[in-house]
Amino acid sequence: MSKYIYLGIYQPDNQLWIWGSSIPGVNQKHIKIINDIKQKNYLFENNDDPDILFIYQLLTNDVILLPDKRKFELINKTLNFLSNSMIIFNPINETGNTQFIGLKSIIEEYI
Repeated sequence: MSKYIYLGIYQPDNQLWIWGSSIPGVNQKHIKIINDIKQKNYLFENNDDPDILFIYQLLTNDVILLPDKRKFELINKTLNFLSNSMIIFNPINETGNTQFIGLKSIIEEYI
């Protein structure tokens, strides 16, 4: 067992990144954590670096157009840092969307 955070999804058909807080039915505990992460956008203000500008855009919007999947690594690193997760996983669900899930802790270990 583990504790996790459902952070968001990427829909390849329309090239959209969507925060979990904008997805109906997501648990309120995940939405609270997402809102806390997004409030850290001030850390990325007033910078001319394209990656920093992208992170700021990610944190200040509920949905963003993401035509370049190469940004996944930057998103994963940012979410990992801001959520204090052990790792960010990107499984693909049954509808073909890439999920962004943070592993917070491992509760039990089976041997």
